[in-house]
Formats: sequence, structure tokens, C-alpha cells
Amino acid sequence: MRRPTSVPLDRVKFPLTLADGLRTTFADVIAIPLPAQLAALTRRLDTLGEEPGHGASATDTPRYTNRRR
Repeated sequence: MRRPTSVPLDRVKFPLTLADGLRTTFADVIAIPLPAQLAALTRRLDTLGEEPGHGASATDTPRYTNRRR
């Protein structure tokens, strides 16, 4: 059995190479269309946020008291 050849690790180029590979992989994953059931669920969740009384509001009062008066 042959020993694997030793490849010197360039500490400057490695992060750039890794980032490029991750960027390419994420772009490939994002390009895959969602399955129909997951797309329908996502649409339903998007419409839930539009109903009044759900989610954060600008009129909410903070949960803390400012004691520096």
C-alpha cells in the first residue's frame, strides 16, 4: 500500500480555497428548487406573519425599566 503524498498546507491560501468551495456549494444548494410540500408550507408561514396581532410590533413596550432618570 502506498503512502499518501504529503502536500504542504499554505495557511494563507487555505481559507480562501475553503471559502471558494463553500461559496460554490451553497450556490449549488440554493439553485435546487424546493419540493412542492415545502414550498406550500413556506407560503403558509409567510401569510401567517401578515395577520394582525402576530409577531413583533413597533408599539410593543420594552420588557425592562429604565432606572437611569
